[in-house]
Amino acid sequence: MCRSKRLGLEAALPPAQPTLSISGNLGASHAHLHASPFPFPPMILQPPRSSEFHPIPRWRTGHLASELMVGVMLLALGSSADADEGCGTGEIEFSSRGPTWVHAGDQGRGFGGRSPFFDQVCNEFIDTEHFRLHYSTLPGSVSIPGTAIDVAVSGDRALVAAESSGLHVVDIGVPGRPVVVASVPIPGSPRRVVTNGEIAVVLADNAIHIIRMADPVSIAGRVQFASSPRGLAIEGKVRPGRLEIIAASNPEEPVRIAELPLPGDLLDVAVAGERIAVAAGEAGIVVIDGSDQVHPRIEAIVDTPGIATGVAIEDPLIYVADGLNGLGVIRLGWEGWNLVGTLPAPGVATRVIAKDRLAFVIRAGKLVLVDCSPAEQPQVLDQATFLGEATGVGLGEEYAFVTVRDHGLQAVSTIAPDGELWLRQIQDQIHGWPDTGLRDTLAVAFERAYDVFQTMGFRPPIKDGDLGGGKDLVDCYIYNLPPDGGLAYTHPEDPVAGDCTSTFFGHLGIDNVGVISPNRLKDVAAHELFHLVQYAYDRFEATWLLESTAVWAERHVRPSLALGGDVRCWFTTPYATLWSRNPSCRMYGSVHFWLFQEQTTDESIVRRCFERCCAAEVDWLSALKSELTERGLDFNRQLAEFSRWNYATEQRDDGRHYRQEIRAAVDFQAEHTALPVLGAAVDPLAESTGANYVQFHGPGRRDSLRVTFAGDPALREWREVTLVATRARNVHREWILDLDKDGRAQGVIPDWPAYDSACLIVANGDTIGSALGAADYRFTYSAVETGASPITAVARAAPNPTSDETTIGLRIAEDRQAVRLDLYDASGRIVRRLADQTLDRGDHRLTWDGTTDDGRSAPSGVYFYEMTLGDEIHRGRLTIVR
Repeated sequence: MCRSKRLGLEAALPPAQPTLSISGNLGASHAHLHASPFPFPPMILQPPRSSEFHPIPRWRTGHLASELMVGVMLLALGSSADADEGCGTGEIEFSSRGPTWVHAGDQGRGFGGRSPFFDQVCNEFIDTEHFRLHYSTLPGSVSIPGTAIDVAVSGDRALVAAESSGLHVVDIGVPGRPVVVASVPIPGSPRRVVTNGEIAVVLADNAIHIIRMADPVSIAGRVQFASSPRGLAIEGKVRPGRLEIIAASNPEEPVRIAELPLPGDLLDVAVAGERIAVAAGEAGIVVIDGSDQVHPRIEAIVDTPGIATGVAIEDPLIYVADGLNGLGVIRLGWEGWNLVGTLPAPGVATRVIAKDRLAFVIRAGKLVLVDCSPAEQPQVLDQATFLGEATGVGLGEEYAFVTVRDHGLQAVSTIAPDGELWLRQIQDQIHGWPDTGLRDTLAVAFERAYDVFQTMGFRPPIKDGDLGGGKDLVDCYIYNLPPDGGLAYTHPEDPVAGDCTSTFFGHLGIDNVGVISPNRLKDVAAHELFHLVQYAYDRFEATWLLESTAVWAERHVRPSLALGGDVRCWFTTPYATLWSRNPSCRMYGSVHFWLFQEQTTDESIVRRCFERCCAAEVDWLSALKSELTERGLDFNRQLAEFSRWNYATEQRDDGRHYRQEIRAAVDFQAEHTALPVLGAAVDPLAESTGANYVQFHGPGRRDSLRVTFAGDPALREWREVTLVATRARNVHREWILDLDKDGRAQGVIPDWPAYDSACLIVANGDTIGSALGAADYRFTYSAVETGASPITAVARAAPNPTSDETTIGLRIAEDRQAVRLDLYDASGRIVRRLADQTLDRGDHRLTWDGTTDDGRSAPSGVYFYEMTLGDEIHRGRLTIVR
């Protein structure tokens, strides 16, 4: 599973006051990734690096007093000092009796100085030559069904709005061990939640839902809107173009009491007492006097440098999440409301809440703590980076509770041991790995995969220096992933300057499930590590390429691994575009495409494609085509050969194609158990880069099988048609059919009774960018057994020329022969189908009365007839003279 950072502009901030305010439509969101998030460098606590790696497993290990606990980055700044007691280092010595802990004292020391506000958490780790494996339990976190998108806090309860699953009430009385105690399904996709302790209001699609926070928690009322609100506060709501105030004193019967048109693209709203502030996109901040709730009035409109996406109020200050311009601070003075302070920062600021002149900002998926005293000079105190994208934040007395996309709710302490405000992980001492077998298997698996990829000539994964888990090693975090989090993930963190424009470093995560087999664990380790190798070239290449080549890499680390599962998924839809991701398992199943490429070229083909993507900034398809051209190969011809290889798997494996066992067989789009087959078609049709497979069952009753194909001539240069015969013990014969200028072809299988079946393979090349439409991919086919000719004689048309009607005679030697007779004009357009029927043995006469299919008399001129009987075609010419 490959996971990436995503940045959404869709989390609302929950001021806690008694009525409601909501905001307008939101533009497209984009991810902005930056190497240095703030003006000053972060300082990370780390122990000294071992200079030695023992070939016999003997790794540096210890309790790391670090900023990164299962992906939550807590940046520590300050002067040099010793590491905290209890977080020492040591060694694990492996012997026949198992690992033994050897305490080695307190050696941890901050990089460039240890912060007095550093994180107290001790993270158990083990170092190998290239990796640091961390084991954690992620204190202060709880999994939330669906995608956690927003949070509001009141007392010892956090209310989490989650897309696709509703509202979840979390008991945060013990912040280190939050527990979901109630859930309320909400129709639609919840995006915002606010609460005053007695009621909660959830915004979902085009409605708000009022929740009574009693036992049991339940929906009390609902207000529907014509368009989707965007911002929400207990007082009112903001819809596109206007503020609405709704009285919710009776939750079962909410009432609209006021409406106020507003300028701009309304995105968020905050309420404090009688004052309302609305984030209005490019229009800035709209300040509203709400002392008269029935007649609210605009007090001021304050322009901001960027796009106001989030807002919070703490009189006399208003805080603005100002899009690409970071944080803005607005103050009420003698001259009214004015922007007095800004803090530009890379990335998009989307949400903000405030307390005691401290602003908690969601920026680029991180939580940033900003000191706004004085308001003219806001300063960053700290930031926290999570495994996924931070989407919303709520404040308790000493903790911030952050919704993290795909990872639920995470508590972060805001009070350091000496009383200073700072972001840090909740303290939770961890001593000893619960499963040393998991630890040892991963340690060996990562190093083995690392060595294999290096031997193949790939770049090593980019290490994070001192920005990650405390050393210049690749960090892997082993912990309990959320229920829907899969087995593992790879997380890109920040770009790195170099010869590629999209080189990133990142970290890995593995689920501590304890039931996964050692071999599967090795595959997972190889797969996720190869994603970091890919990021060393181009982090933003197509997901299909990243996943299919990562599975390919697994096969190089463990060559004996058979292909099944995901490849079987691909084989059910061979007609789809090669890189189709529908269903999603198909991109993992595309591994056999790269196995085919390296077997028909060489092992370097995948690496060379990534090198081209890096150096020339081209997409993977252009890179592959260039590599094939250098080897004298054509991409479309390769696709046709690929379609033939895919027929020769599982029970049809003849030992001449894939070296690795593929436990899957391609699906047929049509199968025929009886012959003849005349003018048939398939459904679904193969798309660009896809292939259709049609099977004819034997054994034959006649000497040969003749198969005819008729397609659109417009597709002729991109299409290749193959006829394959198969018999016991997987003996295949192949005939590549020549398409004529009309897009037609035919092939004959001799000794047809000796074969068990035949297959017609119609492979399309890369037609993307051409003028071809869906109808151009259509084709028909026929299959007829032949031997002694069933037609003993065909008489010419007589009379010829004619002014009225003419007759064609034929003699048939066998019963039940399918006969078709078509008449064409000189341009090749069919004007009449004279026969399409089954005839028995004997003499027959087929007459044309000189009319077309629409009953009109055919004009004078030359005409052509074509008689098809089984696999035989007879043609003739006749003339009409009026």
